Amino acid sequence: MNAVLEACVHCGDTDAALKVFDEMSKPESCGVDTVSYATLLKEIYAELTVFLHDMVLSFMKGYISTGCPQGLRPDKLTYDTLIFACVKAKNMVAAMQFFEEMKEEADEYNRDDLFPEIVTYTKLLMGLEHAKDINSILIIVMEMKLCHYSFVDHVLFVYLEKY
Repeated sequence: MNAVLEACVHCGDTDAALKVFDEMSKPESCGVDTVSYATLLKEIYAELTVFLHDMVLSFMKGYISTGCPQGLRPDKLTYDTLIFACVKAKNMVAAMQFFEEMKEEADEYNRDDLFPEIVTYTKLLMGLEHAKDINSILIIVMEMKLCHYSFVDHVLFVYLEKY
């Protein structure tokens, strides 16, 4: 069913994709997984508002809390997609909220696989650069430096050179 969902999304039929997703999520159906959520978030982010991304993530978390398939937690791809969607929508407040939530989830559930990596940081820096938010850029770069990314000095130089 994930292939059907992806086909709907690829064809730009958001309504059909949401109907397929809804059918998949019913108890008597095949169920949804992180691939299902990632398909919705990744492929149609340009069409969806940040509100709808937030709604999908909330639904995903609600689905988990009802005792449905364990392990169906937002993964790095989910958060990266949400952050990138927020950056594209020029909503850096929401992007930073998802970023903080991602780190909190990683800490709370002891999930090393969820800690941000260079892709996440780069997406945030792109948005912060467009917003001309030098203070937040410095904070993110310092956080990257604390994570021991070896190329941080180059990244910092590139972003500071613009100011």
